Amino acid sequence: MLDPAADAEWLDLEARRAVTTAALRCYRSQLTVTGDGLHLVHSGGQHEAITTSIGLRAR
Repeated sequence: MLDPAADAEWLDLEARRAVTTAALRCYRSQLTVTGDGLHLVHSGGQHEAITTSIGLRAR
């Protein structure tokens, strides 16, 4: 989980990882989901963890 801000509500969506990775795999020309389903490799070679925590803040 990312560092939560005091004025934000954070949701842990780990239970949605399978749906998230399936959706990301639809963009194969732009990125690759690693075999473990935990990371992305962008077309430019950058590696990134798939984040399943989302913070929402009211404006």
